[in-house]
Amino acid sequence: MAQFKEISPNAALSEKALNWVDNRFPASKLYKEHLSEYYAPKISIFGISSAH
Repeated sequence: MAQFKEISPNAALSEKALNWVDNRFPASKLYKEHLSEYYAPKISIFGISSAH
């Protein structure tokens, strides 16, 4: 069975709503894994370094 993340009863309404959604569908986890922490290679296909 899935484990629900607990949140403080004093949290803001938006945090409570996001927590409710995340407990049913991991939208934040998917966003973090697929969009916000995208791995950018140091060397591109053309051999130009993207790291400064």
